[in-house]
Amino acid sequence: MNRRTYYKSLNRVCKTQLYLFNRYVRGIQWDARRIQKAICDFVQHHWLEHQKKGDRRTFIRIVVPRGFGKTVNITEGLPQFVLTNDPNYDCLISNLKLENANDFLGAIKAETSGLVQQSRYAQVYWNWANGSPSWREEKINIAGRTAGGHNPSVITTSVEVGRTSKHPRIIILDDPHNREEYGEAQCESVRAHWQSLLHVASPTAFILIITTRYGSQDIVGFVDDK
Repeated sequence: MNRRTYYKSLNRVCKTQLYLFNRYVRGIQWDARRIQKAICDFVQHHWLEHQKKGDRRTFIRIVVPRGFGKTVNITEGLPQFVLTNDPNYDCLISNLKLENANDFLGAIKAETSGLVQQSRYAQVYWNWANGSPSWREEKINIAGRTAGGHNPSVITTSVEVGRTSKHPRIIILDDPHNREEYGEAQCESVRAHWQSLLHVASPTAFILIITTRYGSQDIVGFVDDK
């Protein structure tokens, strides 16, 4: 099989499976392969169910310790996967700190514009940067987008900054806590940020919390109490 045929095969197959997309297009060769697949399959299952319903919000949580690939596979992988299938979608990524959220977006930008050697994205699909009308640190509009609207393709925010977009259709809240600063003050800030995200989210948004547990008052405990 020559390279062109191989890339065509990847294009067709990997658009339908988040795990294959991460592993063979993005080149995320996670050592714990079964864990990587389980996390990807869990999110994809709920994403597909969400699309079928289409008339309500979906909330899911991934609560696992650090080091299990939840950020690289989901926070950085799901926006690429979704926008590959629908370039007119939009996504908001949040973290405790804006610099971390911008780093996640930076990884997405690098992979989809041919700047990461292990990623085949630009060869298999297209280069998001070529012809992009907006390619900034905190937000991007990808090449290939045809719909108008206020929201960029991907935008970042944080608990500390609190900036949001209007009615984002995917929201990923990734690690809103950290061990070093965990306490009542941080928990109050995270709760307020969570409420602000819910306030602006689309009525049919797909909302993910990706985190590690730090205590009964963290975001998972707060959501459970609700």
